[in-house]
Amino acid sequence: MPFGALVLTSVIVPQASFLGHLAGLCAGYIMAFVPTVPLLACLAVFACFMVAVGWSLWRQHGAALRSYLPLLSGADVELG
Repeated sequence: MPFGALVLTSVIVPQASFLGHLAGLCAGYIMAFVPTVPLLACLAVFACFMVAVGWSLWRQHGAALRSYLPLLSGADVELG
């Protein structure tokens, strides 16, 4: 059912990140239905999920994020 909802949502809302939601579904299924997975495996799944989300955000909003990078570096900030 969640995968059907994912497909339906991607048809209705084309701006939604299909890859990010798919990674979340897979991570949720792995963590819910594999109770013998050690903690490090869960952290690896979560790390993959976060990489997928970050990549999706960079792909969709990369130009806007790059315009803020000089502000985040603090190179032009004077504290005097």
